[in-house]
Amino acid sequence: MLAVATSVLLGAGAMASPAATTMSHDGPPPTGSPDGAPAGAAGHLSIDGPASRSIDGDQQAELALSREGTVGATDIALAPTGPIEPGIQYEDALAHEHDRIAFQAGGTADVPFKPRADDGWPVDGQAPRALPAGRLSGLEIARGQTTGDSSSQAGAGPVDHPANDTTDVISAEPASTTMPNAGSAIDLTASSGLRRQIFGFLPYWNLNDGGMVLNYNLLSTIAYFSVGADSRGNLLKRNSDGSLTTGWGGWTSSRMTSILNTAHSNRTRVVLTVSVFAWTSSQAATQAGLLASSGARLNLARQVAQAVHDRGADGVNLDFEPIVAGYGDEFTAFVRTLRSQLNSYSSGYQLTFDTTGRIGNYPIETLTAAGAADAIFIMGYDYRTAGSGSAGSIDPLFGPSYDLGDTVAAYVARVPPSKLILGVPYYGRAWSTVSSGVRSATHSGIQYGTSVSVNYENVKPLVAQYGRRWDSLEASPYLAYQKQNCSTTYGCVTTWRQVYYDDPTSLGLRYDLVNRAGLRGVGMWALGYDGSNPELYQELGTKFLHDTTPPLAGVSLLSARQRDGGFVVSWRATDDSNIARYDIQVSADGGAWRGWLTGTTATSDVYLGSDGHGYAFRARAIDSHGNGSPWNVSAVYDSTPSLAPGGFGRVRFDALSVRAGAGVAAPKVGTLNTGDIIAITGGPVAADGYAWYQFTGPLSDWQPVDYRQNGVWVAASNTTTAYVVAALPPNATLVDAGMRGLGFSGGGTASVGSGAGAARYRAFSPNGDGSRDRLTVAWTNTVAFDSMTFQVWRTSGALAGSIALPNAGIGSQVFDWDGALGGTRLPDGQYLVQLVGVANGLTYTLPSARPVSAGQIASYAVTIDTVPPSIASAGISGRLLSPDGDGRLDSLVVGMTSTGGATTWDLVVRPIAGGAAMRTISGTGASPSVRWDGKTDASTPVSDGTYELRLSVADPAGNRAGRSFAVTVRSRNPMMASSATPFSFSPNADGASDATILRWSSDFPVYGSASVRHGTTLVVGWTFLTRTSGRIVWNGRDRFGHVVPDGWYRFSVTGTDAFGNRTTTSSSVVVDRTIGFLRWTGAFYPQDGDALASASNVSFRLTRTARTTLHIYDASGALVRSAWTNALQGAGSYRWTWNGKNGSGSYVSAGRYTAVLRATTTLGTTTLQQAVYVGAFMVAPSASSLQAGHTLTLTIRSVEPLTSLPVVTFTQAGKSGVTRTASLVSARLYRVSFTIVSGGPGRATIAIRARDTLGHTNTGSASVAVS
Repeated sequence: MLAVATSVLLGAGAMASPAATTMSHDGPPPTGSPDGAPAGAAGHLSIDGPASRSIDGDQQAELALSREGTVGATDIALAPTGPIEPGIQYEDALAHEHDRIAFQAGGTADVPFKPRADDGWPVDGQAPRALPAGRLSGLEIARGQTTGDSSSQAGAGPVDHPANDTTDVISAEPASTTMPNAGSAIDLTASSGLRRQIFGFLPYWNLNDGGMVLNYNLLSTIAYFSVGADSRGNLLKRNSDGSLTTGWGGWTSSRMTSILNTAHSNRTRVVLTVSVFAWTSSQAATQAGLLASSGARLNLARQVAQAVHDRGADGVNLDFEPIVAGYGDEFTAFVRTLRSQLNSYSSGYQLTFDTTGRIGNYPIETLTAAGAADAIFIMGYDYRTAGSGSAGSIDPLFGPSYDLGDTVAAYVARVPPSKLILGVPYYGRAWSTVSSGVRSATHSGIQYGTSVSVNYENVKPLVAQYGRRWDSLEASPYLAYQKQNCSTTYGCVTTWRQVYYDDPTSLGLRYDLVNRAGLRGVGMWALGYDGSNPELYQELGTKFLHDTTPPLAGVSLLSARQRDGGFVVSWRATDDSNIARYDIQVSADGGAWRGWLTGTTATSDVYLGSDGHGYAFRARAIDSHGNGSPWNVSAVYDSTPSLAPGGFGRVRFDALSVRAGAGVAAPKVGTLNTGDIIAITGGPVAADGYAWYQFTGPLSDWQPVDYRQNGVWVAASNTTTAYVVAALPPNATLVDAGMRGLGFSGGGTASVGSGAGAARYRAFSPNGDGSRDRLTVAWTNTVAFDSMTFQVWRTSGALAGSIALPNAGIGSQVFDWDGALGGTRLPDGQYLVQLVGVANGLTYTLPSARPVSAGQIASYAVTIDTVPPSIASAGISGRLLSPDGDGRLDSLVVGMTSTGGATTWDLVVRPIAGGAAMRTISGTGASPSVRWDGKTDASTPVSDGTYELRLSVADPAGNRAGRSFAVTVRSRNPMMASSATPFSFSPNADGASDATILRWSSDFPVYGSASVRHGTTLVVGWTFLTRTSGRIVWNGRDRFGHVVPDGWYRFSVTGTDAFGNRTTTSSSVVVDRTIGFLRWTGAFYPQDGDALASASNVSFRLTRTARTTLHIYDASGALVRSAWTNALQGAGSYRWTWNGKNGSGSYVSAGRYTAVLRATTTLGTTTLQQAVYVGAFMVAPSASSLQAGHTLTLTIRSVEPLTSLPVVTFTQAGKSGVTRTASLVSARLYRVSFTIVSGGPGRATIAIRARDTLGHTNTGSASVAVS
């Protein structure tokens, strides 16, 4: 079955609002409109009869009423028209009319009333105020004492006149409304915090009930019921025998004093109800006589005001039911006079009056105008009475005929909600019924048992015994059971009994109605009818101490088909608090519900659907107190809807009659018109040639938010015509788009959406730099258009401009936009593009007719952006790279941070000298950190060299910014060499080869270490900083300074270049002390043949046996003399004398000669060499190359002792020689100088001559270069 809203908010357009009535029939009418009046006729029915001073025939009839029921009553409460029926207050009052209750006279109510701090409901148009305490005791009042006639009070009211007097006509005007502040949630013992007024009737027959519980914290007003009045305006205080009337006895009782004081202590008002009924002819005559007389009205007003003032009460409630026809103005005049009399004692007395569920002839506008009553108590019960033809709720929340929803709609159409108090029953009604079925037909009477009212206190045991049932149509619980009824006439028969009543659940739904409609409050008939059961008070606290009423939310009616893929979905909600937010769900193609919008404060948005798909929507509202409406909509898109319960129908004709039942005899309660959508809740039922369906509607939302007729019937078809056809749910629609598939920049569906990837497709930079200067827009037309326009919208909702397009044909379309409108490029920013096509007068749009919405901005907004991102910082981890896998500088990292909307980046590597990119790495983000491993896009290493690495960021529009870095790649290891000179040395401190020079070199600068090892043992080591070569003198000692033994050693150097490439080079070195030394005895001059210096000795020492070779070489390296070759010699000292002759026996020429000794052992061959001079003079010039003007100084050492100074001749080329005698410097050491003259370049010769001590001539020569 279709779920129908279980609570309702009244508003404009409710079907039961009073309106003109047009008669129609349920067959095709002559006009062609089915079952109704001509098109345009009003379909609402009046519930008020004509006003006259005559008394209704029903009022003329004496109705014998008892607690067992109203004899002769008819089921008129459910009819759309008919007289008003007597209700429970009259029925109960009549039942207790002759009660004799022994009330004890009371004392003075000495606790004055003070309003609650949060009571904002106006009294006499002003804020509530404190009232005086009682002036007299109950006993004094019962004895007839008074505090004085009201006319003696200051400010006595004016002379009373009927309201229809021409001199004193009171026009109806709305009073100002002040809503109370909703306080924080408090418990049931709180002394304040009521969100609305709670008005409870306390009948005098319950006054002494010891089991009655009065929860003053949840009662804003207690109305004592009641004291009557006669036609002369006298309160009925005493019976004909002089005793107090029961009503007046209760009013003056000690129990009443206690209630007054306790109520005032809890800031609860206590008011006096004055009842003047008119249900019988005698009652009507009394009321008419009272109202017709201004003197009687004034008398009653004074007596009532004094009774309230003397007792210390807080106001008056008037139960004049009904108003005798034609006396509405007089009743208004009485109410105004009573207000004046109350104000003569003190302003702030509350004044209310009671009405039936049907307004009848109560002039409620004037009765609630300024200077009249504060509020109306609507007796929202007895919609079914004892004589009803079917069982059912006595206060139906919904229904096919007049119900509480209709009642509130009727009242709020005429007076402000703040002046309405809706009464609910604390009792139910039992009928004898033909079955146990819901709302079964009744057959109450003597045979089967009469109908009776049953207080809630007495219903509970029956529920516990027979179980609780629920009437979903009227939102009411009930129970059913069988019983035997015996009578004298009919004997004993078995029948069903049904009892309809209210419990916390059903009352809570009715309280929701009060809250949603913003009424002044709720009331109940009657206090004490719940006994000592706490749950009804608890429900009052739940609904009126706290805001627990959830909002009513619904999706507004959607058209069955949408011409655009993006279409507007609207929703709304009602609540007595503020709506804080909405959640909206969507179902696609009949599938599961999923979230669309969460926590939105909007009441409409554009849903972006797809062509050919059906969608349904449902709404949930959450109010400011956190109350959320349920997800109570299950209707989804159905491509093949059916006219059946749970489905929906669409009306095809105007003025189609709506009836209370299935059949033309059922009362007509309204009409439907073409296009109306209804929710089918029952049927079909065949009657009178039609197929009838029960429905709720017509619908403007689903679920309904405003009041809608529920449970009524319509003739959907006959044998020839369908008046109602199956329809989609009102919250569902089908997309049948004229354009579809909007995409950008070739991205297709990937270009639509809220993600960064999609947004990149929709951004461009029309700045002429060749990068994304145009935006490509693509779509598909499914119809042929007469015209096509490209429109551009600002995100503010303003239209920026439009361009006429030729793309009107069916099929795929493409348009390249350059970002300009009318030749002018738009400023940077976000825009919405919209395609508008017109075909046969119909307008189609893409993506929607309302292109500017949050969802469309997220999914479709295009961005014009000509500003590149800004680079905040950029850097590289190093400028050197050696991608050889050795773990050193195998990769580097380039990083950057940027602002300004960058979304992508790339790193491009190319040779520094230019050329094609060798590696490109891309990614997303504004702050890349990219690692390059020295490889190409093909994963092969790049060649050694220098490269440019450019890291760039780009925004979605293609604007770029970047930084470049030069990086040198070197994978080759350094080329290194090492050597030891001499290769073999003898560190024996003999001055000959005591150390070796260890050298190394590299083609790249390196840093590292050098070492000498003996095998694997480190002997000595060194470290060095970056350089290309090195030289180390090793003296044959280890790192501790100890002399190392003879042997083979390895000199190693390990160098690492700046790229981390590492090379080790090594060479051998020998420590060999086999030859101790090699020495000459000195220079000699054998050429002159004397014995002064005829020879020189060369000597050496061997530390071990070796094969030796001793040779003499001249300055050019030529062998001139071999002393011996490969001679085996043992350890010891050796000497050889050279006489200056060569191997041929001839003297060698003067000059320098070298003795080379080679000794070979198991360590290898050690070579020592020592030079010796052979000649008369050794000459040392001051310069080897001279120029004119220079001075040449010659230092001359003689080999043999001389007897004369040396004579020196200096001859420049082409010049004559210059001869000078050298001077003695020291023994055998002489010096002479010459000046170089110009014009004689070339070799200059030096000739020396002197005589030795043996008389022989010694000669020598030399040469220098002159330039």
